[in-house]
Amino acid sequence: MLELALILAEHGEGHEGDALLDPHSWGLVFWTAVTFLVVLAVLKKAAWGPILEGLEKRERTIADAIAAAQKDRADAALVLEEHKKKLEAVRNEAQAILNETASDAKHMMDEAHQKAQQEAEATRQRALKDIQLAKQKAVSELREESVELAVTLAEKVLGSEVDRAKQRRLVEDFLEKYERN
Repeated sequence: MLELALILAEHGEGHEGDALLDPHSWGLVFWTAVTFLVVLAVLKKAAWGPILEGLEKRERTIADAIAAAQKDRADAALVLEEHKKKLEAVRNEAQAILNETASDAKHMMDEAHQKAQQEAEATRQRALKDIQLAKQKAVSELREESVELAVTLAEKVLGSEVDRAKQRRLVEDFLEKYERN
């Protein structure tokens, strides 16, 4: 390229001055084109490759970041869904525990009520039995005193001693007949 410039420079010497350096001729265009081509060649060898590599590296980095973000978003959606399911399971389990607790409480209340009724009935039965025993004892004591009183009364009415055993049997037989009726 330098040779071409020299050749043109030599060619132009015979003409009206330096045509290649004249701003009003085609020489300025020629030197601008040569400078552009030299700068282009230097940039292609020295800068174009690293610039393209940098752009490609940046493009890969951005693409990887986008892919990672999409993967993270998908993972987050899965984790969110999993947490929702777990939360629902925990809510269901808590509700089941509350229902079971309420059922147990009702069952315990029913058992306590039933036990209280049974104890009240047992106390009532004991009281009735005690009353019956007291009644029987009172009747027996009353019978014994009535017999004794009747025999003593008979002795006083008759003015003599009466056979107490015979008299006692008579009064007891009478009382038994009276109780049956």
